[in-house]
Amino acid sequence: MPQTLRGFRRDCPLVDWVIEESTSVELLQRIKDHSLDLALVFAQRSEIAKAELSEEAVIAYSRTLVPTMHMLTMKLFQDGRVRPRVAQDAAQGLTILGSVESALGVALVPAAVQRYASNDVRFIRLTEISSEYTLAIAIAFLADALTPTAQSFITVAHSAVQSPQIQISQSM
Repeated sequence: MPQTLRGFRRDCPLVDWVIEESTSVELLQRIKDHSLDLALVFAQRSEIAKAELSEEAVIAYSRTLVPTMHMLTMKLFQDGRVRPRVAQDAAQGLTILGSVESALGVALVPAAVQRYASNDVRFIRLTEISSEYTLAIAIAFLADALTPTAQSFITVAHSAVQSPQIQISQSM
């Protein structure tokens, strides 16, 4: 950014300009309201640290409907010593993406959600994430009620993943 600002001042010495700091959401809203000409926001970055999200409005997973994702998100902020400003809760990834696309805030979502986003949503890798935040999908079933169809599905799932990390837990 300093190089850009120096170049702009050199190329346009008669332009008066002011640098204002704010959240990305607020800056984008001001551009829509025509009260700001332009803004430098996260979208130009390939990665960001948790601490940089401290002032952003956050779209979070619902505590009651998606408690595990909510807990992981809040723990991730807590580990980064960031107190998130939750603007909205949602249960589904598509709802969260829609809220981000509508400039209601930023969100922490699993990378797999990226395939469902429009071109108007930018994904930026969060730095400083430990392996404890890796998500997995498990197959749940009742051992004494396992149908042949369900067993076939489990077999196909194992073949598709071909991972030694798969463990079957037959208790519920």
